[in-house]
Amino acid sequence: MRVGMVLMLRTLVNRFSMKITIVYRYFWPDTAPYALLLKELLPQLVAAGHDIHIVSGYPACGADALQSGVSRNSVEFGCSVQRVPLLPENKFRFLKPINHILFSFTAFFILIFGSKRNVYWSGTTPPVIQSFLVAIASKIRGAKSIYQMQDIYPEIAVASDLMKAGCTANFLASIDNFSIRAFSGVVVLSTDMAATVKASSGVDATIVNNFALGVKNLDKMEEKQISAPLKFVFAGNIGNFQNLEKVVEVFNLLANDDVELHFLGSGTAKSTLMDMARKSDHIHFHGRLSASDAFDFIQACDVGIVSLRPELIKYAFPTKTHSYFAAGLQVFALVEEASELAKTISTKSLGITAEADQKPEFIAQCLRKYVAQLQNAHGFDTAQEEIWGSRTAAQKWLNLIEGLK
Repeated sequence: MRVGMVLMLRTLVNRFSMKITIVYRYFWPDTAPYALLLKELLPQLVAAGHDIHIVSGYPACGADALQSGVSRNSVEFGCSVQRVPLLPENKFRFLKPINHILFSFTAFFILIFGSKRNVYWSGTTPPVIQSFLVAIASKIRGAKSIYQMQDIYPEIAVASDLMKAGCTANFLASIDNFSIRAFSGVVVLSTDMAATVKASSGVDATIVNNFALGVKNLDKMEEKQISAPLKFVFAGNIGNFQNLEKVVEVFNLLANDDVELHFLGSGTAKSTLMDMARKSDHIHFHGRLSASDAFDFIQACDVGIVSLRPELIKYAFPTKTHSYFAAGLQVFALVEEASELAKTISTKSLGITAEADQKPEFIAQCLRKYVAQLQNAHGFDTAQEEIWGSRTAAQKWLNLIEGLK
């Protein structure tokens, strides 16, 4: 009787479980955002009975990974992890694009000649080439496939002025659209991204947004008091496509108001912003922190800032928004008001939005009114866990995987 029950349970597990290989260049202990997302998501997929195999590279520390105890084959978070040896890009930055190509082709041969799996799952990085090769491998092996698009390339590179529009961008876009059509399922982060994918490839993408990282101390949200001065925070990559120059311009105009602006992180635009704010005592810059410490810092603030260049919201979603919501903050979003993010903030009274191309003087005046409203209120609305929580995202992933059977 007992043997029969065991056999029946094994049959049920085999029926509902899938053997899934995920290809992504970065995995723990790398701290790239997607690597951290996988670290929290995958145990929930394993708990549902799925057999997860990760094909990744050695951590970005390169050759030092061997000394730091990171092995080529290991079991982590219930998943088997296979790491591809790469060149030491930490010492020689020009090797990074070479490593992207090396990793993509090595992963391709692992998928082709390794044990057959039910599902091959590709992240966005390295862009275009990895997803193309994973799509081809899945067709050769007769497997299902998933393409999770953290951003849409090369469109985001063109919109960020990292690549010129023209033949090269069009060629890369045609390859990526081929890949999108070849995958069994395509996942994006927002309705804006889904509309872009539909317009370029004709494919209906599934929307599964990312979730907040490093979440803790949720009980503190009930005790949270509005600060004086009101603390605004931008946390994350301080890069050239976040339109942060506009943010500093706006807050330079608020020097005599009861507000502070904090930048948490690093990036190529940080020195420029520091120079712009050198005469503003209410604007502060802080270095990078771990996800857990960054969450503590954010939770001590009042309003999180999301800022993107015009049009970028069509090709990416600022995941830091969920960290703000999880920490009990409202959000000031400098994005198109027709975007899903702006509509969510407005309809749920979760903050304030403004168009990125509006004049700094107008945005500053809107913020003055918003600050006055918050300071006169006893509290403010916060986002529910269904918006930013990992359990919601995990269930959507489980539903997607179930649909591939």
